[in-house]
Amino acid sequence: MSNRNSQRFQAREATAAPPSNPPLQGTITNPLKAFLDEGTLNTKKTFRNFTTFLDLKHNYHNEFLSTVWDHVELQGYTWKDLAEHESERKACALGFLRVHGKKYWGTDANRRKYLMADSLLDPEALYMYPERKEELTRTLVILLEKKAKAKVKDHRQSLATKNNDTPSSPSKFRGLPTPTPASDLPKKAQPRYPSTFNTPGLSDNGRGRKRDREPSEDLGTLFERFNPKKEVSSTRSLDRGKSVGPGDRTIRPFSSIALDDTRGRSVPAKKRRTEENDDVVILDKPVIPNLNGQLSDSSDSSTDDIQEIETVEKIPVDLHHCHDKTKFLVTATTQRDMAPVWVPFQRFDTASAFLDRMVEECGLREWDPSAQLNAGIWASPVKAASIKFEWSGFYIRVRTGMDKDWNFVMRELQKAWKKDAGAENVHAAFRISVMLHVV
Repeated sequence: MSNRNSQRFQAREATAAPPSNPPLQGTITNPLKAFLDEGTLNTKKTFRNFTTFLDLKHNYHNEFLSTVWDHVELQGYTWKDLAEHESERKACALGFLRVHGKKYWGTDANRRKYLMADSLLDPEALYMYPERKEELTRTLVILLEKKAKAKVKDHRQSLATKNNDTPSSPSKFRGLPTPTPASDLPKKAQPRYPSTFNTPGLSDNGRGRKRDREPSEDLGTLFERFNPKKEVSSTRSLDRGKSVGPGDRTIRPFSSIALDDTRGRSVPAKKRRTEENDDVVILDKPVIPNLNGQLSDSSDSSTDDIQEIETVEKIPVDLHHCHDKTKFLVTATTQRDMAPVWVPFQRFDTASAFLDRMVEECGLREWDPSAQLNAGIWASPVKAASIKFEWSGFYIRVRTGMDKDWNFVMRELQKAWKKDAGAENVHAAFRISVMLHVV
């Protein structure tokens, strides 16, 4: 027994001491319980000490700890509650043993795989499940307490550091945008049209090579014919701030625009400053043709929708830790008997982009054989998805092409992130359930 106990704590800085009140001769003792009663294992020990005490081989050290931390997140426990309430730690430990106890300590074969060979030679002091369930639970409770207190301490320190690093600025400058250095601005700013609008046949001066079939009308004439109320200004150019004459207006073949992105994404108007001119130039909302050749103004989107899009474009630096622990749990109406697919959070610009990615993750994409000549066209079996925040109950349907639905999702998610960053109640994870409705 002395060699066995010394081996349990050889990774620690102090060896195990014998119980202060040794049992009477002839009585049967439980060495594991005796060591726990003496307080030999406590939160000051290292994580390696814990896995050694649990008889685990050193090459399973990281795997075991990761399994414990994942169990905490999957079951929805918070590190703050685990740090403050022993009842929470005990419930979490018992749940872990119900799921993973047999794997590590339950059978002879598993014990030979995961436990140290020297430990197997001392069955009296060997962890076994469910025979040593009480001792295993007590050990895991101490392990969870150590991890939870470290997590809460790190979170509070990060909040203090963030508050100390935030510079105080005079109120008269509050809300003003940070000026961009002139050296960082491009010499010639380009309009914020999708990249697919760029026509290979156009040169830098805006004049294109002759095509086999010359367009009968330039783009400005088409604007006036389909949208007579919209006046095309000859003093405003897409090169932001440069005044050009009617003869220098950029001409683009209408066919190159009609073959543009079939989703018809429009770019909201933005105010920009140029390096050469301090005057503010407002870019008009682009007129996007649909597949029928008709021109449609992007004014269908309200100003409020544009503002909502802009409010969720960037994630503050102090919320990146929330970004990392946000997961999509994705399933489909045709896969109700299957477990959800866990997808790490990432940014999506549109509702359609989000749905396309979720369809790929669930393996629902079906290619249309009749569209093989155009690989960009495929029939999506999903037209909408029901999204639910498991921590708050927020519930919404996200529809294809309805970007305002996705904006609501991102706005509510950022609210939750900010609450988590500014409060001491640390969420272990942000789980977002996604149900794809297959039609």
